[in-house]
Amino acid sequence: MQDKAYQSTLFAIRGPGPHLVDSKGTTWDSRYVSEGGHVVRDLRANISAEAGALNTYEQLIAMATDDGTRAALRHLATREVSHTHMFMEALNSLNALDKPLFGDLKPDETVNLYFNLSSGPGGDERGPWNREPTFQYVAEPLHEAEQQQRGASSSRSSRSK
Repeated sequence: MQDKAYQSTLFAIRGPGPHLVDSKGTTWDSRYVSEGGHVVRDLRANISAEAGALNTYEQLIAMATDDGTRAALRHLATREVSHTHMFMEALNSLNALDKPLFGDLKPDETVNLYFNLSSGPGGDERGPWNREPTFQYVAEPLHEAEQQQRGASSSRSSRSK
């Protein structure tokens, strides 16, 4: 396999060895570094990127017509999972693996408020993502908003009399 790889255009032109270039032959430089200035946010972005890459490999595996291609893609997909584990361990070392808040933004008072805006069969499904005590659950937010509007308008009308 290595001999076949060395027959590729890249190796034919540049010879064997590490080539710090992208698929178009552009030399590696700092444009490949993507950091946003906050390590936790950057690690989470990396995890998200790995998930996107894994999805791409899964789709390619489903379209592949031969075992060799599927095996190569499976190996690359496996590396995405390995990278995700590394990023998660890095978050864990910062005690930030399970923290939903990261960055410098301080959320407002609605951070734990969950509005049920679903309808139809299963629309009222409850789970840890919208259950007390972590979240304040508003079962019928439109009904409550109408009541608040009625209360505000009656308050205004009583003040104007």
